[in-house]
Amino acid sequence: MLKNIFVKRVLTLLTGTTLAQALPILLSPILTRLYTPAEFGQLGVVVAITAIFGIVAGWRMEFAIMQPKSENDAFRICSLTMALSIFNAMLIFVFLVLLNDKLEMYLDDAILNMIYLIPVSVALMGVCQSLNYLNNRFIKFKLIAQGKVFQSVGNVSTSITYASYGSGSLGLVLGHVIGQAVHLTIMSKTYIQWLKGKTSLKYNLLRTYSLIKMYKKYPLISAPGALVDTVSLQSPVIFVNKIFDSTAAGYFSFIYRIIGGPLALVSAAISQVLLQKITAEKNNTVNQLLKLVRVLLIPALFTVLLLNFYGEFIFGFVFGEEWRVAGSYAAVISFSVAIRFMVTPLSMVMAIEKNLKLGFLWQAIYLFVIVSLYFLFHNGDFDAFLHAYVIADVLMYFLYFYFILIGAKRI
Repeated sequence: MLKNIFVKRVLTLLTGTTLAQALPILLSPILTRLYTPAEFGQLGVVVAITAIFGIVAGWRMEFAIMQPKSENDAFRICSLTMALSIFNAMLIFVFLVLLNDKLEMYLDDAILNMIYLIPVSVALMGVCQSLNYLNNRFIKFKLIAQGKVFQSVGNVSTSITYASYGSGSLGLVLGHVIGQAVHLTIMSKTYIQWLKGKTSLKYNLLRTYSLIKMYKKYPLISAPGALVDTVSLQSPVIFVNKIFDSTAAGYFSFIYRIIGGPLALVSAAISQVLLQKITAEKNNTVNQLLKLVRVLLIPALFTVLLLNFYGEFIFGFVFGEEWRVAGSYAAVISFSVAIRFMVTPLSMVMAIEKNLKLGFLWQAIYLFVIVSLYFLFHNGDFDAFLHAYVIADVLMYFLYFYFILIGAKRI
């Protein structure tokens, strides 16, 4: 296995992922004693709003960075997506200023006090996404791994530092933003080296325009699909915070962060290498995916069994008695986390241009199902909503897996 290039690249990203996740997980018992579940809920809402805007900040043109044969074209697309991310973040800032009074109906005062950090986080997220795909194209997996590690260090150290000032959820949000800024600093190395080496190369706006036309399916199809998908994944935290309370939102977002976070980053490491491999080779895709699922099934099953038998004890012992009830919620959510862990790495198949419409179809169905749950449970209790949400999530990801296999056969 160690001689396999694919495995080596996954392990490179996985090493960075492990280190990046180890620090916040090891220090989470400190953070949960410095911040309340409600404050984690407020962080969850801010991160959810940022993710919804940030996922389309660059119009999804970052996926096109992998496509052109010319390196200069790849860097042009990267420059374009970074510029778009900054511009769209500025528009969001103007939007928040104009509608600040109306937002009081939907958001807590604590969140409103941090609202202007959202455009900053959106810009950082969009630029980092562009640089991530640029480094992926040039097989800079070590740099990607380093970026994740230093992002985690910046995030956790800032959160702990600000807690001593009694900053409340602001300390958690500042940690998130500063972590992003550190990530950008590390990831920009490849781009800066290109700028220094290409000082004589004129930035050709006509060529950039032709690249937009060439890869127009990404902003026209992938961007709406990604927006729909992200709203589906992130809106539950906003819904729980609004309909129930910040404490319930804190439990919900914290569980996905602690359990789903490490598994999601492992999935991301695999999917990045898988995308590069599929783009380069375009053969035996279905067999590669099925083998990958069998490997991912083991840690997914272990997570489900562990949390269903020992969830309450683990959360109470590690994070404090205030978080013991989160262990019972984690047992339910573990099924959702497990299915996402197994299917999400395979979703890179849907990033191939010919599968964009198929991916958008699933995203639209998923959003419809999730929004339907909001109407059904807007007067219900949190436990009932949580069970219904997890059941719907598991069924929808089984459907997604079927769609992915269809897409894989097309490659």
